[in-house]
Amino acid sequence: MKQFLAALCLMFCAQAAQAVNLTGVPNAHDPGTLTRDGDTYFNFTTGNGIWYSTSTDMLNWSAGPAPVFSTPPAWIANKIPNFGGSYWAPDVIHMNGYYYLYYSVSTFGTSVSAIGVARSASLKNPAWTDLGIVVQSYGGGAEINAIDPALFRDYDGKVYMSYGSFFGGIGLTEINQATGKTTGNVTTILGGGGKDIEAPYITRDGEYYYLFVNRGKCCQGAASTYYVEVQRASSVTGPYSGTRTALPNLDGKYKGPGHIGVLK
Repeated sequence: MKQFLAALCLMFCAQAAQAVNLTGVPNAHDPGTLTRDGDTYFNFTTGNGIWYSTSTDMLNWSAGPAPVFSTPPAWIANKIPNFGGSYWAPDVIHMNGYYYLYYSVSTFGTSVSAIGVARSASLKNPAWTDLGIVVQSYGGGAEINAIDPALFRDYDGKVYMSYGSFFGGIGLTEINQATGKTTGNVTTILGGGGKDIEAPYITRDGEYYYLFVNRGKCCQGAASTYYVEVQRASSVTGPYSGTRTALPNLDGKYKGPGHIGVLK
């Protein structure tokens, strides 16, 4: 669902989360991690070609001058034959001297999906090179659906990608920072059996890892049942427990908030 970015970014601290009034272009569908290049913040979101907005103060946002992709990477046509140009739920992380942008392609309601990655040395003056598929799923009901990537850097410097939607639950894999691709092992950390769990996001505070996920269903306007839960664990791979509701289905003026990003 499209929601104001303010509703989707939490300040990760003891006090209750508070919405911030934004100006300019505040809408964001599946917002990724807010990432800074020099004096400019970037927010990549779902959209044709991978849409994004920029800000120098995190309050006033402007639409980016052009999407990341003017034409789809060649591999997508083979993976998603009826691909319409909409890239879902991108997330970005800086490592190995580049900004790596992870994105998903799929057909709504299926697990015929893939997460790809592109990189650029700069966000302010981008020159994107697509590196291809990171993980993929083939349509099986028990598979981890390869959408909704979220990147996390642990205290020891290791980088992980969580992902998944319904079907086989939420997966976690370590990222090789030299290549931007997975090291090969995927661990199921939550869900499975078709449960309504998607859009994971992991962060860490002290000795605990916190896993945010969406529950319910999106994309039905005022009838959407989306809400955000959080659990914690002492290991990045879990087990996660102690479920709490981070953002309810209806919170003031926000209905069906989804796809959380945590701002520290």
